[in-house]
Amino acid sequence: MVLTRRAAKASKSIVGFLPNEILTSVMLDASNPDLLALCRTSRLFRNIATPLLYRTIYLDALPQIKLFLRTMKQRSGLSLSRYVRDVSITDADLDEEFALNLSPHLIKALSSVLSQLCHLEHLDLLLDEEFPELLQNAHFPNLLTFRYNIQRPHTASLFSSFLNRHQTITDLTFTRSERLEHLDPILLPNLTIYNGSSASIFSVDLWSSSVKQVCLLWYDDEPDVEAPLHRLGKMASPETFFGIFDTLEELAILGSVAKNLPRVQSVKLRRSASVAPPISHQDALEITEHLKKFEALSALELPAIDKRMERDSEEDRKTIELWGEACKTLSSVILHGKRWRLVGGEWGASK
Repeated sequence: MVLTRRAAKASKSIVGFLPNEILTSVMLDASNPDLLALCRTSRLFRNIATPLLYRTIYLDALPQIKLFLRTMKQRSGLSLSRYVRDVSITDADLDEEFALNLSPHLIKALSSVLSQLCHLEHLDLLLDEEFPELLQNAHFPNLLTFRYNIQRPHTASLFSSFLNRHQTITDLTFTRSERLEHLDPILLPNLTIYNGSSASIFSVDLWSSSVKQVCLLWYDDEPDVEAPLHRLGKMASPETFFGIFDTLEELAILGSVAKNLPRVQSVKLRRSASVAPPISHQDALEITEHLKKFEALSALELPAIDKRMERDSEEDRKTIELWGEACKTLSSVILHGKRWRLVGGEWGASK
């Protein structure tokens, strides 16, 4: 048998003897530019690299979004949509001048393309824009994670309806921009992680699911801290509870109902302000009294201070040690921008 020059060269390549599974494993660690380059080398590499290249779509700028839409439209014959498993559209630029500010046309186009991703598992739309058409019409049979920001109260019913169509969801995160009077009842039997408005805990059925982690967000127009916590205490306690509060008074309320959450293994408390005054000696003593009420608290986070302010590390160490004596299960504290951990019976700080 006479081999052509190309065939003879191919027969000596180790690639020809490796199964596709091994080649796929190797390419899993490749960057997107490398995968794109591999797609151009051979038909074999293109067939293996393409699904990996489109598996995760991360968009945080308008040019990226427009290129994604154009690519999905131009190459629809290749059915790229069947490869996509994870989509995240975020506004990474904090400068309002360069914010996404998606137009109604782009939102409609995105909704249309996203609705075609029949194998989607993770969808992150935590933006300042809403996608009512997607909420109303889309169905993803394998959806596991959903992150969304409700902008207008009148879309709340669409949001509830969308969730009830996707009972495969295990991880739900949602925020809101305007006050929600209520959400329609939501049933997610497979839910394990819930992050949402404290008031909405009355609409989401956490009792029929196997929730392991709960994060409740208190907004300025949700002054009732105690009622959501009592309601949470009536369910089979989650293994981890996170509360985001603004004042020490709310921490005191949480301490008063801590006995209703006896099986909580870890509680993380974080005041929502990103920058705040240093914790005073009086505040530290007040926090100490609250910590005595927790049986399983392992992590406490308080807001950072202005970086220009100098802090006495030894003073902070004494504060942390005081808290550790009050709550024997405490092992991690973030105070004044530093993380303190309890290792071998000694508290040590790291940036």
